Amino acid sequence: MNAGLSKHIYLFLKVITSFCFRLYSRRFQVAGDKSFVPNNVATIFASNHQNALTDPLNIIYSLNRYRRPLFLARADVFKKNLVPIFNLFRMSPIYRTRDGVDVKEANDEVFETCIENLMRHDCIGIFPEGSHLGVNHVRPLKKGLARIVFAAAERSNFTLPILVIPVGLLYEDFFKFQKNCLINHTQGIKAENYYELYKENPSKALVDLTRDIRHGMMDASIHIELESLAPIVEAVRKVFAKNYQTPSEVKYGDMMAELQAGKKISARVHAWAETASPEEKEEILKQFQAYEQALENLNLRDKIVAERPATLLKQIGTFTFVVLTTPFFIFGYLFNIVPFHIVGTKLHTMFKDPHYTSSIRAIGSIPIFGIWYILICSIAGAIAQTPWGFLLTALLGMVTGIFSITWSGVLKKWSARKRMRTWKRKQDSRWNALLEQRNALLQWHEALPDAPIKVYSKSV
Repeated sequence: MNAGLSKHIYLFLKVITSFCFRLYSRRFQVAGDKSFVPNNVATIFASNHQNALTDPLNIIYSLNRYRRPLFLARADVFKKNLVPIFNLFRMSPIYRTRDGVDVKEANDEVFETCIENLMRHDCIGIFPEGSHLGVNHVRPLKKGLARIVFAAAERSNFTLPILVIPVGLLYEDFFKFQKNCLINHTQGIKAENYYELYKENPSKALVDLTRDIRHGMMDASIHIELESLAPIVEAVRKVFAKNYQTPSEVKYGDMMAELQAGKKISARVHAWAETASPEEKEEILKQFQAYEQALENLNLRDKIVAERPATLLKQIGTFTFVVLTTPFFIFGYLFNIVPFHIVGTKLHTMFKDPHYTSSIRAIGSIPIFGIWYILICSIAGAIAQTPWGFLLTALLGMVTGIFSITWSGVLKKWSARKRMRTWKRKQDSRWNALLEQRNALLQWHEALPDAPIKVYSKSV
């Protein structure tokens, strides 16, 4: 494909899919000074890998339109019917031993492409952990990233400045719609600081650069040092992270505040674990799991349980809003019912790995909603015998479709608060047991030792 045409198609797809991803996420937050991501410097984005195809796409959308990173992704996801899409988004396969190929021969061509991109002062993206994992723990990195850096440096006779930017990704929820997402860019690591060491001792330079990149990724994300403690840390985060944030940060879903809360919780849990017995760790995890199960049995979320009880006047106001706007919900839901059903229940079955759920839903919604809207809006335009019929139908369908999702969430919250008021008034035994469970967990949480957030130092 012509390079100029490919660039324009890429930008067009970036705009369309960016719109879809922003609809999929309630808040899409990019952190880090824009000066961290220069336009005319060979740059490598090294990110933690949590959520399959969603990760590279979120990083792409966090950059300005002048940056078109070449991303390296696991070769096993390059299914024949998806290869053209990956090519349009500038994604190349990286092979592993488990892929059943000669890894060195297969990857040499990919590495050469990466080097050529850097020599043109372009950028690439890579997930040096090697595979995605839905846990906030930065695993030891592969050395392939450092090898690409020094290969490009050698090609330029060590005159090429290369900036490696560790990126931290954080998701409020990996699978659910309308949750928050953070892309945290750090100041970056100047590869030229390692050139002299590489000339003297290539092995040490590879180790040092790889280590410092990992440290940068740890600082940019929530890093749970002991992976065995991840279930406890995540359980505490889910219930008590808002205790570390201001009301406005909670209300507006500030993911940088969520990041700092997660780091603080991780530090405190690790400090507690130093003296806790295996039995104590197992017991507290069971208590959190029992509380989660109790919430599920009552169809509640902890956020609703922990908030200040809604006044009767507020409940009446919410109910009035729900009643008056029901026609808009019905229209929006019925207008979009077919793509809602396909995207919500069918697409994610294409992959066995559940972490592809959000990726497939967000990307797959583009052709599915596109085809559906063209079909329905064309009929409306033909009936109205004017192009305005097509455009107005499309606009009405999108606005009411988005509103129907919001309306459903408002109704669920109103219903949960109404049930809680009833249980509280009647002193329901299940409700009282739930509060006792939460209070016990709160007492344990408040007794955790204080501990500073660890900052991982750089050697250069």
